[in-house]
Amino acid sequence: MQLAPDGKIYSSSPGGVRSMHIIHHPDEPGLTCQYEQHGLALPTHNALSMPTFPNYRLGPLDGSPCDTLGIDNLPVAWWRSDRDTLDPLSVVFHDLSYYEPEAWSWDFGDGTPGSSDRHPQHTFPAPGSYEVCLTVSNANVENTLCRILHFTSIAAQNPDITERIGVSPNPFVDRLGIALSIQLSNPVFRLYDQLGGLILTEPLFFGITEIETGALPAGMYFWEVTSAGRRVKSGKVVKGKR
Repeated sequence: MQLAPDGKIYSSSPGGVRSMHIIHHPDEPGLTCQYEQHGLALPTHNALSMPTFPNYRLGPLDGSPCDTLGIDNLPVAWWRSDRDTLDPLSVVFHDLSYYEPEAWSWDFGDGTPGSSDRHPQHTFPAPGSYEVCLTVSNANVENTLCRILHFTSIAAQNPDITERIGVSPNPFVDRLGIALSIQLSNPVFRLYDQLGGLILTEPLFFGITEIETGALPAGMYFWEVTSAGRRVKSGKVVKGKR
């Protein structure tokens, strides 16, 4: 695994594949780290190797025998943000600062109290433009990075999430795979028969969730994916005979 400058972790798979796995939020525990299998397509096959990402965040090791020049770590502020797909005014901020910051101060630019969390989540009050600033500091110095986030309207800012939800293969036989390349709140997959009867319910995870369907008879089925109880995509699939 390698920590890239964007704050994500990339790892390769054995056996010669043309993709890499991604851990989008390495600091988050469990499933909230958003592990995405085969999330990055590669131009060629990659077998038993690991790409090298330069680590630009290494400063002097204060107090070590090699620190003969007495150079201090002067923190540099850096961050990125991810917007909630269902509530685009809600933003998760990820600190990517380097050179050993010890304190964080966020100003969201909307008149609300800031945050001293390293990776805060904030909901802006209304569409508009907001200057978000992060100040990081240690015993030596502080540094600030400001960026302007633009929110036009909730509808305009909400991406087309249907393109990032896939159900395959179609037709299927013994297994059905549901691929999520988007963060949803409590995503659930439901399968119905032609009369609208609920056949199965399966919680989904970021990446690919495989469902065993060997016990189902051949025929047409209808499905839906919900997030926080709200339908975000639906369709139909056909099960073929063995």
